[in-house]
Order: sequence, then C-alpha cells, then structure tokens
Amino acid sequence: TKNLVFKINKGLFVFFLVGVVYYFSFLHFQKLWSFFSKIVSTITEKIFSLFYPTKLVLTNSGPILTINNFKVLIGAPCSGIDSMLLFTTLFFLIFFLDHKKLNKKRMLLLFPVGLIGMFFFNIFRIFLLLLTGLYISEDFAVGLFHQNIGWLLFIIYFIVFYLITKNYIYKKK
Repeated sequence: TKNLVFKINKGLFVFFLVGVVYYFSFLHFQKLWSFFSKIVSTITEKIFSLFYPTKLVLTNSGPILTINNFKVLIGAPCSGIDSMLLFTTLFFLIFFLDHKKLNKKRMLLLFPVGLIGMFFFNIFRIFLLLLTGLYISEDFAVGLFHQNIGWLLFIIYFIVFYLITKNYIYKKK
C-alpha cells in the first residue's frame, strides 16, 4: 500500500509541477501576440500588395490591414499564438504518452519544424479570411468564417503533420 501511495503521489507531484510550468509558460507566451500579429500582418500585406491596393497601420490594439476597402484588425486571436500553443500542447502530450516508443531526438528536431509550419498555416488562414471578405462577404468573413476556419485548419494541419512524421518519430519494432 505504501508503494502504491508513493507512486500515486509522485505522479501527482510531477503532473502538478508540469502543469505549473506549462501555465506560466503559457502566460508568458501569450504576451508575445503583438510581435506575431505584426509578422502575420506584414507578410499578408506583402502578398496582397502584389494584386490589390493595401495599407498597413500599426496600432496599440494590433495591426490594421486594409485591402481595397476591407479593414481587419490582426489582434491576439489572429496572431497564431493560440494555435501554436495548442500545437505545442498536443505535440508534447504525444511525447509524454508515447515516450518509450519514440525516437526522442527526431521528435524534438521536428518540434520547431511543426511550430513554424503552424505559424505559416495561420498566415494562410488570415489570407483565406481576407479573400473571403473581398470576394464573398465582409460580414461572413469576420463572422462565421473567422470563428470556424481556425480550428478546422488546425485539425487538418495537425493530422497531416502527424501522419507525415509518425514513421520518422516512432522507433522501428
């Protein structure tokens, strides 16, 4: 009984410790949204400026990108922070759950690749949102499309990333 209680308490302590570290990392990383919003809006503005008159204005609330007459604020939800944090969470969840079956060096090498890919997928999401506002409806773009395209593209990206990399990260039997 003592061994069982010790193992349970040890597991709870490790879980608590990891949770605390994750929580404070999460809070710190969330503060970087402004930095990532500027990158997202600058790249998106450069792409659209090839085809449309564009204007990018940096404000305290976030960059405001205007394409033709369609204006959008690239705020915290559009910065890609949430999707990168979710990617990190799922990536390390797989790491902790399957750590005995994984090639840890390969897994850790793929983390920055996946994270950078997730960031560029977010830029693609903003690109699609702007195209939707320009060609379909501004209200639809900032409403229903904006609310749903993020999680849909995240799921697609993570599944494709996992399927492509799973043969590389798992040890051969």
